[in-house]
Amino acid sequence: MLIENGKGNVDLYDTATVQSLAHFTFPSLIGQAAFSADGNSLNILTVDQNVYNVKVPGTTQNAAVR
Repeated sequence: MLIENGKGNVDLYDTATVQSLAHFTFPSLIGQAAFSADGNSLNILTVDQNVYNVKVPGTTQNAAVR
């Protein structure tokens, strides 16, 4: 689960344990976010039209952050 706590500040939580997995900071608000089909990465689109791909902590797939 991804929760935005303020302008561009988001926290990633494990829904099974409700524990925080990671904190991310982006330069603007999140417009849309989606997990990859395998759950190893998260694709984020900010309202200023930048796209980011981040690796979900605890997974083995490498993903670059733009």
